[in-house]
Amino acid sequence: MATNIAGDVLGLYFLVCMQALYERLRVTFLLDESDTIIAYEERGKQKAASTAVSHQQAMDAFASSLGRVQQIELMHGKLV
Repeated sequence: MATNIAGDVLGLYFLVCMQALYERLRVTFLLDESDTIIAYEERGKQKAASTAVSHQQAMDAFASSLGRVQQIELMHGKLV
């Protein structure tokens, strides 16, 4: 148990030292969790999902504005 506490204290000390170093070098932006590749990828996935839903809603609205024959022609790629 004492080993875990010592490891935790050492880890915390390391983080504090690294943060102080980053502040001194004026590169604290490197510690910003919202500016990581993973964060950008997640935002991109969320945006793509919402765009896909909005595109599907637009297509549904368009298709519902057509008559039944036109809808069938659209499904078969024959709507001009």
